[in-house]
Amino acid sequence: MQPFCFLKLFFIAACYMATLIFWSPDEVWADEAHEELMLQRLIVTGKRSESFKQNMPGNISVINEDETFIHPVDALAVVPGVMMHRGSGVEHLTSIRSPVLVGGAGAGSFLFMEDGIAFRAAGFSNVNALLDAQNEHSERLEVIRGPGAAMYGSNAVHGLVNFIAPSPYDPTSNVQARLGSYGRYRFTTNMSSQNDSYEKVYRLGVTFSGETEGYRAASGFDQQKLKFQSGWKGGADTDYRLVISANHLEQETAGYATSYRDKQLAKKNTDDNAFRNAESFRAALYAEKKLSGNRTLRLTPYIRYHDMRFLMHFLASADPEETNRHYSVGVQSAFTQKFDASESLSELVYGLDVEATEGELTQIQTRPAQFGFLPGVQYDYTVKAETFAGFVHGEIPMGKTALMTIGLRGEHTAYAYKNETSDGAFGRFFRPADRDDDFQTWSPKLGWVNKIGKQTFFANLTRGHRAPQTTDLYRLRNGQTPETIKAEQIDSFEIGMRGGMGPSARLFSYEIAIYKMQKKHFHFRDSNNENVSNGKTSHEGLELDVQFSPSQNLTLSSQLTYALHSYDFSHTPNGIVKGSDIDTAPRRLGNFSAIWRPDDVSSVKLTWQYTGKYYTDERNNNDYPGHDLVDLTLAREITDGAFLSLRVMNLFNEKYAKRADFAFGNARYFPGEQRHFSLGLKKVF
Repeated sequence: MQPFCFLKLFFIAACYMATLIFWSPDEVWADEAHEELMLQRLIVTGKRSESFKQNMPGNISVINEDETFIHPVDALAVVPGVMMHRGSGVEHLTSIRSPVLVGGAGAGSFLFMEDGIAFRAAGFSNVNALLDAQNEHSERLEVIRGPGAAMYGSNAVHGLVNFIAPSPYDPTSNVQARLGSYGRYRFTTNMSSQNDSYEKVYRLGVTFSGETEGYRAASGFDQQKLKFQSGWKGGADTDYRLVISANHLEQETAGYATSYRDKQLAKKNTDDNAFRNAESFRAALYAEKKLSGNRTLRLTPYIRYHDMRFLMHFLASADPEETNRHYSVGVQSAFTQKFDASESLSELVYGLDVEATEGELTQIQTRPAQFGFLPGVQYDYTVKAETFAGFVHGEIPMGKTALMTIGLRGEHTAYAYKNETSDGAFGRFFRPADRDDDFQTWSPKLGWVNKIGKQTFFANLTRGHRAPQTTDLYRLRNGQTPETIKAEQIDSFEIGMRGGMGPSARLFSYEIAIYKMQKKHFHFRDSNNENVSNGKTSHEGLELDVQFSPSQNLTLSSQLTYALHSYDFSHTPNGIVKGSDIDTAPRRLGNFSAIWRPDDVSSVKLTWQYTGKYYTDERNNNDYPGHDLVDLTLAREITDGAFLSLRVMNLFNEKYAKRADFAFGNARYFPGEQRHFSLGLKKVF
C-alpha cells in the first residue's frame, strides 16, 4: 500500500467522522439505550476503581475476549498507536506510542498488569512480558497509551495494558479447543462454582497450549497456565477476592533468519540450540471496605515469583545463556472519598504502594569469543530492591458538563547490588563493584474532560517516570559506570474526543487523539549491542479509532495511526543525528475490519492490517518496506451455546517479516508465516 493511499483513507475517515458529529440529522434514535450503554462503559484502569469511560481525561481502548486469538499480540494489534513484533514462540517486542524498544528500554517502558498488579517487579521486567499474560482467562484488556495516571508508577511511561479477569461471581463456564497449522493447539477451560448463595464463590481457569512442529526448523513450545479466583463477603460492607495465577513455559526458539522472502532461508534455524524456559506465580488478595460518608478503602497485598532461563541467540554468534529470577512482596492501598455535587471537589483518591524484591542474574558463555563476548561468567549478581510510593488524585467539577483532574505521584526506588564475580572489565563487559543506588521521581498529572451531548472532549498534561532497570545499571558495557544512568522522564500532552451516534439501529462510535511527548535520560541498546545513556527523543502523532454499523448485519471498524518518533540528540559513535527517525518506528499503521452477520448465528470477519515502512538502524541507512496482511474468520453457533470458528491467517500468502532488524552489520528477520489455519470449538454453559 502506497503512503498517499493511506493518507487518503485517513483523511476520508476523519472527514466522515466530522460530518456525522457536526451535521447529523435531528431525529429520535430508536437504539439510544444501547448507544448510551456503549458510551457509559465501565473501566477500572483509570483510577483502580470502576469509572465511566467517557469521564476519562485521556485515551483508553477496551478489547473484549475473543476465542480466535491465539496470542495476546493479536488482540493488541487492533489498538491505534500499538505495534507488536512477534519473535519465536511466545516472544515479542512492544511499541505503544513509541518505536519498538529492546533491552532495558523495551522491558521498562510499558506496564503490563493483571487486575492492577504488575506481571513483574518494576526493576526486573522482561521484554517478553506477555508470556505471563492470562489472556485465556481474562474478560477484557484495557489499554492506555502514554503515561499512566497517578496510581501507576515506574514502567507506565509509553503505555500500560491491564488484563481484567471476570468476576468470581460470574456464573458462566466455558470449554474451548483450538487446533491449527504447525502443530498448534490450545485447550482452555474456565469453570465457575455457580453458587447461588454467593457466600463464597470460586472460579478456575486452566490452559494447555503449544506448537509441536513450528513454522521454522527446531522450534516450538509447550505452555501451561492456571488461574484461580475466590470471592466472599466479610459482612455487608466488605468484599474479598483472592486471585492466584501460575504459568510454565518450555520453548525451543528459532533465532533470526537472513531472509524473509526466500522460503528455504526463512524456515531455516541457525540457532537450533536456542531455548527459553520460564515459570511464574502470582497471588493477590483484593479487600474493599465501604465506610461511612461515601468513603471506600481498598487494600491489595500480593506476592510474585519469576524464574527464566534462555539462550541469548540475538547476540551475534556468542549465544551466552542468561538465568534470572526474582521474588516480590508488596501491598497497594487506595482510599476513595466521594463528595456531594455541591462541593468543589467531587472525588479524592490517595494511597501508598510498597514493594520489596530480591533478584539475581547470571550470564555465562560457553562458545568461543565473538565480537568481544568472552567465554566464561560475564555477569553474576544479586539485587535487593525497595519501592515506596504515594499518590493523590482529585476530581474538580467545572460546571455541569466539565471535570478537571489533578494528580501527583512520588516514588522512591532503592537498589542494593552485590557482584558475585570479579569486578571490572571482562571483554566488552563491565561488572561494577558492590554498591547502592536510589532514585526519587515526582510525576504530576493534569486532565480536563467536557461532555457535550454524546461527545466528550478531553485533554491531559502528564509526566511519566521509570527508575532504571537493574540490567540498565549493572549489566554494563566496558567504559560505562552506573553513575551516568538516570531515571527516565517523559512529558506528554494529549487532546482528543470520543463519542457515538446513530439513527435507528445504526451505531457510530469513535475516539481520536493527538499527542506530543518529549523524553529525556533515555537509556537504550543500539544496533551494535552497545548501551547509550541520557538520550533524548520526541514522539508525536494522530490516532483514530472508528466503528460504524450501517445496518444490523454489518459492522465496519478502523484504527489508524500517523506518528513521528525521532531522536532529539546526536550521538557520533553510532551515527545518530538529531531529527532523524528512530529505528523500527513506522510512521503509518492501519487496521481495517468488516464483520458481516448474515443471520443470528453466523458471522464473517475480514481484517486488513497495514504496517508502513520503517528504518532498521539508527543511521537510517537500512529499512523494511512494510507489508499488508489479510485475515479471514468464519464463526457459527452450531447449537445453543456451542460455537465453531475457522480462522485463515495471511489469506493472500504475503511474504513479510514479523520483525526486521539490523545488527552487527547485517540485516536479520523473524519471517512471517505463510497462509495458515486454525479451527476452534467453544462451549458456554
